[in-house]
Amino acid sequence: MLQALLLVCAAIAAEDAPPFAEDLTVIREKRSPQPAAVVLDPDDRSAPLCVAFSPDGKTLAANSDYQTIQLWDVATRKKLHEMKVATTYSWCVKFSPDGKTLASSGGGNTVKFWDVAGGKEIRTLKLGADYDFACSVAFSPDGKTLASGGARFSQFVSQPGPVDLWDAASGKHLRTLGTHADEVRSVVFSPDGKTLASAGLHDVVKLWDVASGRNTASFKPPEYADCVSSLAFAPDGKRLAAGCGDVGPGQLAIWDLASRKMTVRAWAGRAVLSVVFSPDGKSVVLGACSDSIQLHDAATGKNIAVFRTDGMAHSVAFSPDGKTLASAERHLTLWDLASAKVQDAPTGKKPDGKGAAERLLRDRKDE
Repeated sequence: MLQALLLVCAAIAAEDAPPFAEDLTVIREKRSPQPAAVVLDPDDRSAPLCVAFSPDGKTLAANSDYQTIQLWDVATRKKLHEMKVATTYSWCVKFSPDGKTLASSGGGNTVKFWDVAGGKEIRTLKLGADYDFACSVAFSPDGKTLASGGARFSQFVSQPGPVDLWDAASGKHLRTLGTHADEVRSVVFSPDGKTLASAGLHDVVKLWDVASGRNTASFKPPEYADCVSSLAFAPDGKRLAAGCGDVGPGQLAIWDLASRKMTVRAWAGRAVLSVVFSPDGKSVVLGACSDSIQLHDAATGKNIAVFRTDGMAHSVAFSPDGKTLASAERHLTLWDLASAKVQDAPTGKKPDGKGAAERLLRDRKDE
C-alpha cells in the first residue's frame, strides 16, 4: 500500500521536478559489499551527532549528546582531546579553513571557538535573543566570516529561524540575512564564498548573496519531502544538494545553480540527516535514519551502494582525499572506501558484537 501511494505521489509531483532516479525498493533491498569499518571507541555509546575532518585530513572532530567534543588523530586512531561544553549539549562542529580553530554550536544562543592544537576554549560568541538554539554554523572559505542558522521557540512552538553573518575574529555582527519559517537546520558557503545557502526545516532552501545580503533564489523541496535537514555545495560550486525527509521516506535533491532547476531526485529510504559531496564531485553520500549510509551518483541520482550502520547516521564527512568516510551513528566510525576487509578496533580489541565492524563481518558472511 505504501509503495503504491509513493508511486502516485511521484506521478503528481511538480512538473519542473525530474523523475526519481529509481524505485524506493532498490534502496530498501540493496545489499552492497561493506568497506572496512573502524569504530574509534567501541566502549563509548554517547551517540555523536556531528563529525568533521580538518582541512588537512589529519584530525577528526565529533560531538555527542553527552556535552563533549572529541578530537581524534586520524592516522593513529587515538583521541587527542575531549572538551566539555559546560552549559548545554553541542549540535554542530566545523573547522576553520586553516584548521587551527573549531567552532561548535547547539543549545543556547552561543557559539564556542576551540583551539585545535591545545583543546582549549578560546572564546564564546553570543548570538542574541533571536536564538534559543544554534543549529548550524559555517566558516567562509577565507575564514573571515561565520554564518549561523538558528531556532527560536515560544511556548514550545517554533518561531521564524534567523540566518546571520558574523566577523569570525572579533565576533561582531555583520548582518542578518533573513529568516525561515521555522528552525534553520543547515547553512553552507559556496566554494567561492560569494553565496550562502540555508535550509529551514519545513521551509524552502534559500540562496543569499554574501556581499549585499540579498536573497537571490529560493528552491522548493521535492514534493512530499516534509523537511530539509542538510545542504552541500558541489566542489565546483555549480550544484547544491539537499537531504530531505522527516516522517516519510527520505529524498535527495540536487539543483543546477545556473538554470535554477532541480536536476536530480532520488529516494533515500528514510529521512536524510546529512548530505555531502565527494571531493571529486562525482558522488553524494547521505546519512539516513534507516541505519545506513547511502552513496548516489551525483549526475543521475542512482544508488551506488548502501552501507549498514549501527544506528541512525546523524552525520557523514569525507576526508579531503576522498579515501575515508566518517560517520556519526551510535559510535564514531571510519570507513575505508577502497577496502572490503573488516578491521579490528584500534585498541586491538574486537568490538563487543554491538559495534559496526563486527556486525559488518557478519553481514559479509551472510552474502
